[in-house]
Amino acid sequence: MDSPVNKNQKTTVLLAILALIFFGLYVAERFNISLGFLTTAEEKFVNTAEHQLDSIANQLNIRMIEIKKLGGKVNELESAKIEIEKDRKKLQDGSEGVDITELKKKLAFYVRLLGQKDQE
Repeated sequence: MDSPVNKNQKTTVLLAILALIFFGLYVAERFNISLGFLTTAEEKFVNTAEHQLDSIANQLNIRMIEIKKLGGKVNELESAKIEIEKDRKKLQDGSEGVDITELKKKLAFYVRLLGQKDQE
């Protein structure tokens, strides 16, 4: 059986480990050290980006149908749609590997592409 001294030692060690973990998390938060997790602002952006990608994909489908009816080529839109699907899959698979600045650039590109196709 465990003696009261052994139980006290185990409890003390466990409390010391928990204290170190909490201290490490505090220091990381205090000095904005990224531990590989997304911040709440980044999480909100990722959620918004998913909706934006869905919306852009829907708009691309509409543009592709309209352009095909008019006899135009949709190669650029098809390749953009493939890229959007890859981006959506990356977002759904997990947010850890998401580069926020790269995603912002891609979203801006997709919106510009839609605008260009509208003008054409």
